[in-house]
Amino acid sequence: MEGGATLPAHRWTLEEMLEYWDGQMDLFDSNPQREVKEGEKVVVFDLETQRSFAEVGGRSQFHRLGVSVGVAYRYDRDEFMVVTEDTISDLVNLILEAELVVGYNIRGFDYEVLRAYTDEEFRSPEAPDRCMWCGRPATAEAVWARAY
Repeated sequence: MEGGATLPAHRWTLEEMLEYWDGQMDLFDSNPQREVKEGEKVVVFDLETQRSFAEVGGRSQFHRLGVSVGVAYRYDRDEFMVVTEDTISDLVNLILEAELVVGYNIRGFDYEVLRAYTDEEFRSPEAPDRCMWCGRPATAEAVWARAY
């Protein structure tokens, strides 16, 4: 890194990688906390943008990033939705109608990008302190958000 310290490189051995992966396998085990009740409007989504922060002048310019593609999964219908910038209102409406919205850093990124396309307010409670799926301590990047 220019003007700063660099992190020491670590070359993972096969054994280290397998040990790490084995430690994650229980994430796929049956867990009642991960089950979605039949008919519950749970949406998992992610966005990709047309431009990077470097291209739009920094992290304060979410409205200039532009949606390239958005993908959502609806548990209540067991179906996927793929949207582009032209159909982004379909994704906004889906999110607003959901009982629960799941995503990676949705409050810090995805919702901010979507604000360029709607006047609707995306609201969610404070992030839980434990992951609702695996019970491990949650990070600020992994968010389950209740829709209102």
